[in-house]
Amino acid sequence: MMPEMDGYETCKIIKNNSISASIPIIFMTALADTSNKVKGFELGAVDYITKPFQEPELLARVRTHLNLRQAELQLRQSEAQMENILNSLEEVVWSATLDFSQFIFLNPAVKTFLAAPPMN
Repeated sequence: MMPEMDGYETCKIIKNNSISASIPIIFMTALADTSNKVKGFELGAVDYITKPFQEPELLARVRTHLNLRQAELQLRQSEAQMENILNSLEEVVWSATLDFSQFIFLNPAVKTFLAAPPMN
């Protein structure tokens, strides 16, 4: 209920911009019905605080989402490091779905393996 545009429109703009899309959005509003909360979550909000609220609640939620964001960044960094390690190996490393219908990961060493002449 802001002048010019509402929080939903603001959320859409933030989430549609590649620079700001990863910013966690917490709605703070007097609109407490479920449909408003669901709409906020569908637009990309990570939390929804209804007024009136207490400062400790707000701070706890902000801390939680900052910690989650930090953990997500650390996980992405670890995944990138693991992929770099697996991609540097000369041995073929692969992963597939349980039914082997799709490869999940296949490192570049497979190119050498597939290009090698057959063993006699």
